[in-house]
Amino acid sequence: MPLADFALNIALPLLSGGTAGWALIHFFGQRLVDHRLAKDLEHYREELKENTEVLKSQLSIYAHEQTVAISRVDSQRSEAIHKIYRCMRDVINPVSSIVAGTPIVNGTKSQSADFYLQNAEAAHAACGVLAHTMADLAIYFDNNTYKNIANFANVSMQATATYLQPLRPLVALGHAPDEILYAAETGRAALQEKFETELTPAMKSLTAAFRIHLGIERTQTIALPK
Repeated sequence: MPLADFALNIALPLLSGGTAGWALIHFFGQRLVDHRLAKDLEHYREELKENTEVLKSQLSIYAHEQTVAISRVDSQRSEAIHKIYRCMRDVINPVSSIVAGTPIVNGTKSQSADFYLQNAEAAHAACGVLAHTMADLAIYFDNNTYKNIANFANVSMQATATYLQPLRPLVALGHAPDEILYAAETGRAALQEKFETELTPAMKSLTAAFRIHLGIERTQTIALPK
């Protein structure tokens, strides 16, 4: 028979008279309190253990969900960077061809004029694609990187538009190829300056930033002179 049941049902009723009885009542009462307290503490420990396990399980599930979410965002950010970089290359490649000059060996003036015009139109169209892609993927870039991409898009858009401005009317009005070629080569100097002083440095800066975002390179600490 458990101690608590014995004290309550047998011992205490029999010993409820006299000093010795009250001493025993006090003794059994104290034991009863200690016993009940021990049971309550044991119950509390078990309950706490169960709650702790439940909490651990919930935290583990939450940590897993966060890891999956972060991994998904990293994957989406990586894809966004690739898309923007590809758009920027679609701008840089034809502009660099114009800046380098016509590679057509023994080509006619018409072929050379078409070479400049086609590359200029391709570059200008690519600027528009870059601007739209940049707006769609803005959420994946920090404010500074987004501003640098926007600046690249704006500068390249203005540079190619300026280069095309005298060429399009000549083509639309059916001017001779040598006139179109002359205008194309004349405007090449201004485009080259923009390419060398603004577009290329911006491309290099953004490429370095993209490599850091992708984890390919880490930010280097600049050593202070001794």
